[in-house]
Amino acid sequence: MNKLTKEQAQEQFASIVGFLHRNMIEDQNVVSIERNNGIIETPFGMDYDGTFDLTLRFSEAPKPNTRKYYDCLAEKGTPAYASSQHYRDEIIEKAKRVVADIKVTDEIGTYYHVKDENDPEFPFYCGEDFVINKEKRTVVALLRGVESGDVHARGIAKCAPDDCFNVHIGKAIALRRALGLEVPSEYYNAPQPTEVRVGDVIRWIPSFSYVVDAVNGNRLDLTCVENKNVFFGHCFRNEDVTIVDDSRE
Repeated sequence: MNKLTKEQAQEQFASIVGFLHRNMIEDQNVVSIERNNGIIETPFGMDYDGTFDLTLRFSEAPKPNTRKYYDCLAEKGTPAYASSQHYRDEIIEKAKRVVADIKVTDEIGTYYHVKDENDPEFPFYCGEDFVINKEKRTVVALLRGVESGDVHARGIAKCAPDDCFNVHIGKAIALRRALGLEVPSEYYNAPQPTEVRVGDVIRWIPSFSYVVDAVNGNRLDLTCVENKNVFFGHCFRNEDVTIVDDSRE
């Protein structure tokens, strides 16, 4: 395996430790992650040499799913290479589940509960509408009463100019804001995509965007968003392409 550059190693090492922190330490029984006999306080600010020798310290016997992640990503003595793309994929899948996961089920049904300031004991039962504007790179969540159709709460998510737009992350942020819930920092800090996939919208020539219709090695079939021109077998390098929307819907 070729040795990573310092920048590549830094990105991958941060991704591994970030993944372990977010997916295990908060919910499992990991008390520390160690590298070269030093305890890692944060995924940043370390020295990077492209080979990661990580050890997890547990408060008790590791749970099965914890061990599975550890064996997969950072088994002691094995070079552990994880990508920021993989971490972004994990965040997007989590965001997709939010729409269903934060609904409340009771004897009436499964809805979002929005507090009624005039009658706090009886919330409004709401369904969701999403207004997506890909040009402005915004997602608005509208929570409407299931009987009245009135909007009882709303939240908005706006993608930063230099970030890749993703509808699913936007929905999760907007919905949680509409409900007055804390938005996990990982939605704001998701790494940018690095792998071009079918359905992505990319920038290749300045001022033009293209939908990726097919990926064959380092060749792409593209459709221009602005004029619908089609390109077959365009040869590309990752550094020449910017992914601006990876919603794929």
